[in-house]
Amino acid sequence: MRNGILAILPVASVVLMAQAPTPAPEAPTQPFAQQRFTAEQADLDRLITELKPREALARVEAMLPGTPEPFDKRDLKGAMESYQRNASLIRAYSFAGKAAFAGGYWEKSLEYDTKARDVAKQNYEDSKVAFGAAAANLRAAIAQNKQVIDETAGDIAAIKAKPNPDPGEKQQLDLVEQTKAAIVSNEKWAKICDDNVEACKKIMDYYTPRPDETADWIKKETEQLADYKPFPNNKTKYVEGIISSAKFMSQFQDKQSKIQYLYRLNVLDPNNSKVEREINILQGKAVGPEPKHPAKKKG
Repeated sequence: MRNGILAILPVASVVLMAQAPTPAPEAPTQPFAQQRFTAEQADLDRLITELKPREALARVEAMLPGTPEPFDKRDLKGAMESYQRNASLIRAYSFAGKAAFAGGYWEKSLEYDTKARDVAKQNYEDSKVAFGAAAANLRAAIAQNKQVIDETAGDIAAIKAKPNPDPGEKQQLDLVEQTKAAIVSNEKWAKICDDNVEACKKIMDYYTPRPDETADWIKKETEQLADYKPFPNNKTKYVEGIISSAKFMSQFQDKQSKIQYLYRLNVLDPNNSKVEREINILQGKAVGPEPKHPAKKKG
Protein backbone atom coordinates (compact mmCIF):
# COMPACT_ATOMS: atom_id res chain seq x y z
CA MET A 1 0.00 0.00 0.00
CA ARG A 2 1.32 3.46 -0.94
CA ASN A 3 3.20 4.88 2.05
CA GLY A 4 1.68 2.11 4.13
CA ILE A 5 -1.25 4.27 5.38
CA LEU A 6 -4.19 6.20 3.99
CA ALA A 7 -3.83 9.94 4.61
CA ILE A 8 -7.19 11.42 5.52
CA LEU A 9 -7.72 15.16 5.32
CA PRO A 10 -9.58 16.78 8.22
CA VAL A 11 -13.24 17.66 8.02
CA ALA A 12 -13.22 21.24 6.74
CA SER A 13 -16.68 22.27 7.83
CA VAL A 14 -15.27 24.48 10.56
CA VAL A 15 -12.44 26.03 8.52
CA LEU A 16 -13.04 29.40 6.92
CA MET A 17 -10.02 30.58 4.97
CA ALA A 18 -6.26 30.22 4.91
CA GLN A 19 -5.01 33.67 5.81
CA ALA A 20 -3.24 35.61 8.52
CA PRO A 21 -5.14 35.59 11.82
CA THR A 22 -7.91 38.16 11.92
CA PRO A 23 -8.33 40.05 15.20
CA ALA A 24 -11.66 39.68 16.96
CA PRO A 25 -14.14 42.45 16.11
CA GLU A 26 -14.58 45.06 18.77
CA ALA A 27 -17.82 44.66 20.71
CA PRO A 28 -20.21 47.62 20.42
CA THR A 29 -20.77 49.77 23.50
CA GLN A 30 -24.45 48.76 23.43
CA PRO A 31 -24.81 45.32 21.81
CA PHE A 32 -27.89 44.25 19.91
CA ALA A 33 -30.33 42.37 22.16
CA GLN A 34 -30.86 39.67 19.53
CA GLN A 35 -32.40 37.00 21.72
CA ARG A 36 -34.72 39.49 23.38
CA PHE A 37 -35.90 40.81 20.01
CA THR A 38 -36.59 37.29 18.77
CA ALA A 39 -38.48 36.41 21.95
CA GLU A 40 -40.57 39.61 21.96
CA GLN A 41 -41.27 39.99 18.25
CA ALA A 42 -44.79 38.60 18.51
CA ASP A 43 -45.59 41.03 21.35
CA LEU A 44 -44.19 43.92 19.34
CA ASP A 45 -46.40 43.02 16.39
CA ARG A 46 -49.36 42.80 18.76
CA LEU A 47 -48.76 46.36 19.96
CA ILE A 48 -49.00 47.59 16.37
CA THR A 49 -52.27 45.70 15.94
CA GLU A 50 -53.56 47.16 19.21
CA LEU A 51 -52.94 50.70 17.88
CA LYS A 52 -49.94 51.25 20.15
CA PRO A 53 -47.09 51.77 17.68
CA ARG A 54 -45.24 54.26 19.86
CA GLU A 55 -45.03 51.72 22.68
CA ALA A 56 -43.71 49.17 20.20
CA LEU A 57 -41.13 51.68 18.96
CA ALA A 58 -39.90 52.46 22.46
CA ARG A 59 -39.47 48.77 23.24
CA VAL A 60 -37.58 47.88 20.08
CA GLU A 61 -35.35 50.95 20.31
CA ALA A 62 -34.13 49.71 23.70
CA MET A 63 -32.88 46.56 21.97
CA LEU A 64 -30.96 48.20 19.13
CA PRO A 65 -27.17 48.58 19.22
CA GLY A 66 -25.28 51.84 19.32
CA THR A 67 -23.51 50.67 16.17
CA PRO A 68 -23.81 47.32 14.35
CA GLU A 69 -21.18 44.78 15.35
CA PRO A 70 -18.56 44.09 12.63
CA PHE A 71 -18.85 40.88 10.63
CA ASP A 72 -16.62 38.16 12.09
CA LYS A 73 -14.58 36.64 9.24
CA ARG A 74 -12.13 34.69 11.42
CA ASP A 75 -13.81 31.31 10.91
CA LEU A 76 -17.01 29.74 9.65
CA LYS A 77 -18.57 29.68 13.13
CA GLY A 78 -18.02 33.42 13.51
CA ALA A 79 -19.34 34.08 10.00
CA MET A 80 -22.49 32.05 10.69
CA GLU A 81 -23.10 33.94 13.93
CA SER A 82 -22.58 37.29 12.21
CA TYR A 83 -24.88 36.31 9.35
CA GLN A 84 -27.66 35.26 11.72
CA ARG A 85 -27.20 38.28 14.00
CA ASN A 86 -27.32 40.69 11.08
CA ALA A 87 -30.41 39.04 9.61
CA SER A 88 -32.14 39.59 12.95
CA LEU A 89 -30.79 43.14 13.25
CA ILE A 90 -32.12 44.02 9.81
CA ARG A 91 -35.56 42.83 10.87
CA ALA A 92 -35.27 44.86 14.08
CA TYR A 93 -34.33 48.05 12.21
CA SER A 94 -37.13 47.40 9.73
CA PHE A 95 -39.64 46.89 12.53
CA ALA A 96 -38.44 50.10 14.20
CA GLY A 97 -39.05 51.85 10.87
CA LYS A 98 -42.51 50.34 10.64
CA ALA A 99 -43.41 51.30 14.22
CA ALA A 100 -42.01 54.81 13.77
CA PHE A 101 -44.04 55.33 10.61
CA ALA A 102 -47.20 54.01 12.26
CA GLY A 103 -46.52 56.35 15.19
CA GLY A 104 -46.26 59.36 12.92
CA TYR A 105 -42.48 59.69 13.13
CA TRP A 106 -41.83 59.50 9.40
CA GLU A 107 -38.38 61.08 9.59
CA LYS A 108 -37.29 58.55 12.22
CA SER A 109 -38.82 55.82 10.10
CA LEU A 110 -36.60 56.93 7.23
CA GLU A 111 -33.55 56.69 9.49
CA TYR A 112 -34.34 53.12 10.50
CA ASP A 113 -35.26 52.06 6.96
CA THR A 114 -31.90 53.44 5.86
CA LYS A 115 -30.09 51.53 8.61
CA ALA A 116 -31.87 48.30 7.61
CA ARG A 117 -30.86 48.87 3.99
CA ASP A 118 -27.23 49.68 4.88
CA VAL A 119 -26.81 46.67 7.18
CA ALA A 120 -28.39 44.43 4.54
CA LYS A 121 -25.96 45.72 1.90
CA GLN A 122 -22.92 45.35 4.16
CA ASN A 123 -24.07 41.91 5.28
CA TYR A 124 -24.22 40.80 1.65
CA GLU A 125 -20.75 42.16 0.87
CA ASP A 126 -19.23 40.56 3.98
CA SER A 127 -21.05 37.28 3.35
CA LYS A 128 -19.72 37.08 -0.20
CA VAL A 129 -16.17 37.35 1.14
CA ALA A 130 -16.54 35.08 4.18
CA PHE A 131 -18.80 32.38 2.80
CA GLY A 132 -17.23 32.53 -0.65
CA ALA A 133 -13.81 31.79 0.83
CA ALA A 134 -15.27 29.12 3.11
CA ALA A 135 -17.01 27.37 0.20
CA ALA A 136 -13.81 27.43 -1.84
CA ASN A 137 -11.84 26.03 1.09
CA LEU A 138 -14.40 23.30 1.66
CA ARG A 139 -14.46 22.28 -2.00
CA ALA A 140 -10.67 22.18 -2.09
CA ALA A 141 -10.77 19.75 0.86
CA ILE A 142 -13.44 17.71 -0.94
CA ALA A 143 -11.28 17.46 -4.05
CA GLN A 144 -8.23 16.38 -2.06
CA ASN A 145 -10.19 13.77 -0.11
CA LYS A 146 -11.67 12.37 -3.32
CA GLN A 147 -8.17 12.19 -4.79
CA VAL A 148 -6.95 10.26 -1.76
CA ILE A 149 -9.82 7.78 -2.10
CA ASP A 150 -9.20 7.34 -5.84
CA GLU A 151 -5.46 6.82 -5.40
CA THR A 152 -5.93 4.19 -2.70
CA ALA A 153 -8.97 2.46 -4.20
CA GLY A 154 -7.00 -0.57 -5.39
CA ASP A 155 -5.32 -1.11 -2.05
CA ILE A 156 -8.59 -0.73 -0.18
CA ALA A 157 -10.28 -3.23 -2.50
CA ALA A 158 -7.46 -5.71 -1.77
CA ILE A 159 -7.93 -5.28 1.96
CA LYS A 160 -11.69 -5.81 1.67
CA ALA A 161 -11.03 -9.03 -0.27
CA LYS A 162 -9.07 -10.50 2.63
CA PRO A 163 -11.07 -12.79 4.93
CA ASN A 164 -9.18 -11.62 8.03
CA PRO A 165 -7.56 -8.18 7.62
CA ASP A 166 -5.09 -7.28 10.37
CA PRO A 167 -5.72 -4.36 12.80
CA GLY A 168 -3.69 -1.93 10.70
CA GLU A 169 -5.71 -2.79 7.60
CA LYS A 170 -8.96 -2.42 9.51
CA GLN A 171 -7.78 1.02 10.54
CA GLN A 172 -7.29 1.86 6.86
CA LEU A 173 -10.89 0.84 6.13
CA ASP A 174 -12.12 3.04 8.97
CA LEU A 175 -10.13 5.96 7.60
CA VAL A 176 -11.78 5.53 4.21
CA GLU A 177 -15.22 5.73 5.78
CA GLN A 178 -14.20 8.83 7.76
CA THR A 179 -12.91 10.41 4.56
CA LYS A 180 -16.18 9.70 2.77
CA ALA A 181 -18.10 11.16 5.71
CA ALA A 182 -15.90 14.27 5.57
CA ILE A 183 -16.74 14.69 1.89
CA VAL A 184 -20.48 14.49 2.58
CA SER A 185 -20.21 16.95 5.49
CA ASN A 186 -18.11 19.43 3.51
CA GLU A 187 -20.44 19.26 0.52
CA LYS A 188 -23.34 20.08 2.82
CA TRP A 189 -21.51 23.03 4.38
CA ALA A 190 -20.33 24.34 1.03
CA LYS A 191 -23.95 24.46 -0.12
CA ILE A 192 -24.95 26.19 3.12
CA CYS A 193 -22.32 28.84 2.39
CA ASP A 194 -23.67 29.33 -1.13
CA ASP A 195 -27.25 29.49 0.16
CA ASN A 196 -26.30 32.06 2.80
CA VAL A 197 -24.82 34.39 0.18
CA GLU A 198 -27.93 34.01 -1.98
CA ALA A 199 -30.18 34.68 1.03
CA CYS A 200 -28.21 37.83 1.85
CA LYS A 201 -28.63 39.00 -1.74
CA LYS A 202 -32.41 38.55 -1.54
CA ILE A 203 -32.54 40.38 1.80
CA MET A 204 -30.51 43.26 0.39
CA ASP A 205 -32.75 43.50 -2.69
CA TYR A 206 -35.87 43.50 -0.51
CA TYR A 207 -34.74 46.31 1.80
CA THR A 208 -32.97 48.50 -0.77
CA PRO A 209 -36.09 50.42 -1.96
CA ARG A 210 -37.60 50.92 1.51
CA PRO A 211 -35.94 54.28 2.33
CA ASP A 212 -37.02 55.71 -1.01
CA GLU A 213 -40.62 54.70 -0.34
CA THR A 214 -40.58 56.43 3.06
CA ALA A 215 -38.80 59.49 1.66
CA ASP A 216 -41.53 59.76 -0.98
CA TRP A 217 -44.21 60.05 1.73
CA ILE A 218 -42.24 62.87 3.37
CA LYS A 219 -41.70 64.60 0.03
CA LYS A 220 -45.40 64.50 -0.86
CA GLU A 221 -46.37 65.86 2.54
CA THR A 222 -43.84 68.67 2.20
CA GLU A 223 -45.38 69.57 -1.14
CA GLN A 224 -48.90 69.51 0.33
CA LEU A 225 -47.83 71.83 3.13
CA ALA A 226 -46.23 74.21 0.66
CA ASP A 227 -49.38 74.24 -1.47
CA TYR A 228 -51.80 74.62 1.46
CA LYS A 229 -53.82 77.77 0.85
CA PRO A 230 -54.11 80.32 2.31
CA PHE A 231 -51.50 79.21 4.89
CA PRO A 232 -48.55 77.60 3.06
CA ASN A 233 -46.14 75.69 5.32
CA ASN A 234 -48.24 76.48 8.39
CA LYS A 235 -48.44 73.11 10.11
CA THR A 236 -50.82 74.31 12.81
CA LYS A 237 -53.37 75.56 10.28
CA TYR A 238 -52.83 72.53 8.09
CA VAL A 239 -53.56 70.09 10.91
CA GLU A 240 -56.54 72.08 12.18
CA GLY A 241 -58.03 72.19 8.70
CA ILE A 242 -57.73 68.42 8.30
CA ILE A 243 -58.96 67.38 11.73
CA SER A 244 -61.93 69.76 11.46
CA SER A 245 -63.05 68.24 8.16
CA ALA A 246 -65.56 65.54 9.01
CA LYS A 247 -65.67 64.52 5.35
CA PHE A 248 -61.90 64.04 5.17
CA MET A 249 -61.67 62.17 8.47
CA SER A 250 -64.53 59.84 7.50
CA GLN A 251 -62.61 58.41 4.55
CA PHE A 252 -60.55 55.97 6.61
CA GLN A 253 -61.85 52.42 6.29
CA ASP A 254 -60.13 50.97 9.36
CA LYS A 255 -58.76 52.05 12.73
CA GLN A 256 -55.19 51.15 11.84
CA SER A 257 -54.89 53.51 8.89
CA LYS A 258 -56.80 56.25 10.73
CA ILE A 259 -54.65 56.21 13.85
CA GLN A 260 -51.47 56.20 11.76
CA TYR A 261 -52.62 59.37 10.04
CA LEU A 262 -53.69 60.91 13.33
CA TYR A 263 -50.26 60.19 14.80
CA ARG A 264 -48.69 61.99 11.87
CA LEU A 265 -50.92 64.99 12.49
CA ASN A 266 -49.86 64.81 16.14
CA VAL A 267 -46.21 65.04 15.08
CA LEU A 268 -46.93 68.02 12.84
CA ASP A 269 -48.81 69.78 15.64
CA PRO A 270 -48.35 68.17 19.08
CA ASN A 271 -50.59 70.80 20.68
CA ASN A 272 -53.75 70.04 18.73
CA SER A 273 -56.17 68.67 21.33
CA LYS A 274 -58.65 67.45 18.71
CA VAL A 275 -56.07 65.13 17.24
CA GLU A 276 -55.08 63.88 20.67
CA ARG A 277 -58.70 63.20 21.56
CA GLU A 278 -59.30 61.23 18.36
CA ILE A 279 -56.26 59.09 19.16
CA ASN A 280 -57.54 58.47 22.69
CA ILE A 281 -60.95 57.49 21.35
CA LEU A 282 -59.46 54.93 18.99
CA GLN A 283 -57.34 53.50 21.81
CA GLY A 284 -60.32 53.32 24.15
CA LYS A 285 -58.96 55.99 26.48
CA ALA A 286 -61.85 58.39 25.75
CA VAL A 287 -65.46 58.09 24.69
CA GLY A 288 -66.43 59.47 21.32
CA PRO A 289 -69.61 61.41 20.56
CA GLU A 290 -72.86 59.53 20.17
CA PRO A 291 -73.54 58.75 16.51
CA LYS A 292 -76.12 61.05 14.99
CA HIS A 293 -79.34 59.42 13.85
CA PRO A 294 -81.65 61.01 11.30
CA ALA A 295 -84.69 62.67 12.88
CA LYS A 296 -87.89 60.65 12.70
CA LYS A 297 -90.56 62.03 10.45
CA LYS A 298 -93.80 63.02 12.13
CA GLY A 299 -96.58 60.72 11.14
